[in-house]
Amino acid sequence: MWLSSFISDTNFHFRLNAQKMMQMSGGGSKPTTHTETTVEEVFRNLEISEFATLFTSEGIDLEAFLTCTEDDLKEANVPEEPRKKLLQYLQERRQQGQQLNGGGGQTLTGLQQFNRDAVTSGGRLL
Repeated sequence: MWLSSFISDTNFHFRLNAQKMMQMSGGGSKPTTHTETTVEEVFRNLEISEFATLFTSEGIDLEAFLTCTEDDLKEANVPEEPRKKLLQYLQERRQQGQQLNGGGGQTLTGLQQFNRDAVTSGGRLL
């Protein structure tokens, strides 16, 4: 009898703690919004800034970087762990671009996002 009561109490506390952790972490429902404007900033925010020169030394800007594939990252000799971070970032950034672009599938550049977000009134920018 005491064992079933103990298990029931333990399950209750486990669920309660899980709910508290979800609330403290934002519930995982808050999408990540990326606002980086340079390749260097992306790598710095991902805490892999030592690999940014692989791209910047080749003249790759953020717009070009956002088109990179896993094969491109392998060809640039990005090690596996930083490559995973970059692939996750690229996926999130592409999803963010799709959402901003109404699901059109194209990632917007910073200037395109600015122009899209600019509020107009009577044809004038405010």
